[in-house]
Amino acid sequence: SAGPKGRCYHPCMKRFAIIAAAAACSSAGAPSTTDPARAPTTEPALTAKTYTIGGNTPTGLLVALHYSSGTPEMWDELVAGWGAPVRVVFPRGPVVHRRSGYTWFTPDHEDKDLAGKLADVEQVTARVARLIRETREARPEIRRVVVTGFSYGGDIAWLMAMRYPELVDLAAHGGGRGTRARVCSA
Repeated sequence: SAGPKGRCYHPCMKRFAIIAAAAACSSAGAPSTTDPARAPTTEPALTAKTYTIGGNTPTGLLVALHYSSGTPEMWDELVAGWGAPVRVVFPRGPVVHRRSGYTWFTPDHEDKDLAGKLADVEQVTARVARLIRETREARPEIRRVVVTGFSYGGDIAWLMAMRYPELVDLAAHGGGRGTRARVCSA
């Protein structure tokens, strides 16, 4: 499976998806506690593709975030056929990408200074946190949450683990653009 302009993301994404799925399927980990007042967002909820694989009542949740110009469907092939029970949530970036697919940020994101970029990433991360909270409320059997992503999706996954440790048991970052290092030092 190739990404934009024929770049092949599949091997790297597959590796991270497998790590994330294994962790999500593990029965280890206690239920997370959440603080609904944290990082309130007035942005609309993210749209997400979600379904269960490998069983009717999974205790693991896998949240996988696509790259800029990607779609949630990019993850389907990677989770198809898994035998372990897991609930998958594949959010869709809220902005239509100029070439194809979706992205997480408005077109002016790349022109912003570090503080502006961090604010954008924080806002999207808060929206993903909201999606995880809503999923856990609807499915109280969920005991373990793994977030993974590729490129910008990986940056968001990484920040999820740092900002919302009560929501995320494991984050697997793939194909980062370097934002990770700058966000960690902020």
